[in-house]
Amino acid sequence: MLKISTFYQINRNTLAILPAMAVDYQAIVRETTRELLVQQTALTIIKTNCIAGAASYQGRQTAASKLIGSTRKVPILIYERAQIYAFPTQSPSNFSCSWVFAKRIHKIIEHPHAKSKQTQSTIIFRNSTTIDFEESAYQLQNQLTRTLKLHYAIKDANLQPV
Repeated sequence: MLKISTFYQINRNTLAILPAMAVDYQAIVRETTRELLVQQTALTIIKTNCIAGAASYQGRQTAASKLIGSTRKVPILIYERAQIYAFPTQSPSNFSCSWVFAKRIHKIIEHPHAKSKQTQSTIIFRNSTTIDFEESAYQLQNQLTRTLKLHYAIKDANLQPV
């Protein structure tokens, strides 16, 4: 049995944070080489790590909305120096929302059995790990595109003289 952690520090190996409905834990974190069970919800993990990255979740969300021109399901910059970005698969206030870390994605494909409502798509990460999602490949690809748009908007803003 996996050890249950009370807190999770997002890092360069984080692939995704998935919701879980268990008595002892509320999130499953997938990293490149391991899986962890965490007592915090996925959104709480994101918010706590934003604070550790010297900004509030709300501040990051507002900035991202203004930079990419979207108000729903905006991607979040977690750690600026490490360039760690995550995007929500659904509305972040939804318990079923997962958070995916864009830098680790190799490709997003429509699941071969997409007719079953439980699994619509699969994300294949750079280390060959795969995770199935109920969202369509189109939705996840759109979220990845928004994340890249945010990354380049921040990069461009940092190059502008003040």
